[in-house]
Amino acid sequence: LVIARADNAAIAATTFEVTPAASIVIDAATPTSRIVSLGAQGTPIDGEAWYVLLSTSGGDFAYGVTVDATLDTLPEIATALAQAINDNDAAGFGAVARGLDLFIVDPAGRSFTANFEIGRPDGTRSGSADAP
Repeated sequence: LVIARADNAAIAATTFEVTPAASIVIDAATPTSRIVSLGAQGTPIDGEAWYVLLSTSGGDFAYGVTVDATLDTLPEIATALAQAINDNDAAGFGAVARGLDLFIVDPAGRSFTANFEIGRPDGTRSGSADAP
């Protein structure tokens, strides 16, 4: 903040005080999280469906993306799954993708499990895993 007089005369010493309108309390113990890793190798196949299932005591929430010409690398799949999770406001989860990992957080602190599955175009399953 810079205060100047138009006539360039000296200004007597000023004081000010900042009074916060509210406060923020961070409850680091409440949020719960899981990491789903898509694996360090392999090539997604066109038409595969990649799923993440989040299960809480209140219900299950399923998210999926399908591999195609524009969504065909593991980091792109992780990012698309994170976006699908974030787009579902009603479920209340948040997610971010970093490389091959999908970080999922429940700010409400509900206990949840995360399961991962790959469905082949012919309807069979090519892989699944539970997040730690």
